[in-house]
Amino acid sequence: MDAVVRHTEAGGTFTHFTCEKFAAQSATLELGKVMPFGANDLSLFAAADAAIRAWIADAPLPPRDKAPVDYFLVEESIIKREGEFTLNLAADVENFTALPAGYEIARQAEKRWVVQARAPYILFPNAGVATGQRAGLLLRAAALRLPQPA
Repeated sequence: MDAVVRHTEAGGTFTHFTCEKFAAQSATLELGKVMPFGANDLSLFAAADAAIRAWIADAPLPPRDKAPVDYFLVEESIIKREGEFTLNLAADVENFTALPAGYEIARQAEKRWVVQARAPYILFPNAGVATGQRAGLLLRAAALRLPQPA
């Protein structure tokens, strides 16, 4: 796991449901690439599994042999509201790409999304989503602050 993204908007996810319904701390882990269920190599996530289990058990976290985890906050969701939606990014742009301030990242009739200096990172860009769905997230970098379980 290389990044933590905190998103506080309501969403149609199990993570959001457990947080709202049971006042639980909840998270979604993006593990690997989009592949058929069960096709990702979970051995690649053994270190993340050990860290999560230690955190839940209030035990010392295992040492990390990679660079520190980056932490981001979602500033804005890019929602495709109509067919005349344009996402001004190459199809192969990578998650967490920093974009220049002032860059028009997306446009539709009633809204333009322009990159602000404080939130220049893109996550999950996808111009091909259905109307009403999320075409990307604009993020800002922040200091990591994870609450400890009670």
